[in-house]
Amino acid sequence: MTHAAKLFVAVAPLPIEPARGRTRVLLQSEHARRAARLSAQAALAPAMRFEKDADDVPLPYQGWNWSVSHCERFVAGVVSEQRVGVDVENQRDARAEVVERVLSVGELALLGELTPQMFLRAWTAKEAVLKELGVGLGGLERCRIVALEGADVLRVACDGVERTVRQLVEPQFVVSVSRADGAEPVWLTVHSPISSAAEEHG
Repeated sequence: MTHAAKLFVAVAPLPIEPARGRTRVLLQSEHARRAARLSAQAALAPAMRFEKDADDVPLPYQGWNWSVSHCERFVAGVVSEQRVGVDVENQRDARAEVVERVLSVGELALLGELTPQMFLRAWTAKEAVLKELGVGLGGLERCRIVALEGADVLRVACDGVERTVRQLVEPQFVVSVSRADGAEPVWLTVHSPISSAAEEHG
């Protein structure tokens, strides 16, 4: 497998800052793109431009696709020659009404005991597939967990396609990544916020 064919997913914490509202959103977006640049460097991709279309779907750049995600405390980013989707969530409890909206009775039976971690595995897996397919959260009801394939793999079906979703499950967060070939990713886990110097020089 060439470097370009490998799947490098960068994950990092956000800075601990008091910023809220629009300032916080901009901070999250900036750091998610820094994570994607680390992925691009590892994949030997060109210096990426991260632009989106009118529907907020990432636009490929020089034949390279990208996806980013951020939550309250973490960011994730990935660059790939194939279409790709990534989602990260920090560990937390899920409200009953959210579980009911996200998972069917059949999925709950398949997943077994629904711990907070298992719910986040299911949630991020669906989000990653929806992002890879260029579908927003409006497609959530069409997305189903069809197999539990271990502690870090879920099989997801959406709009007539199935994906093997790879996951990084940690005490503080869960990350899911979806690509058509189901490639096992190289996880680039950074333990402190990504500085602009690290982003530029690798």
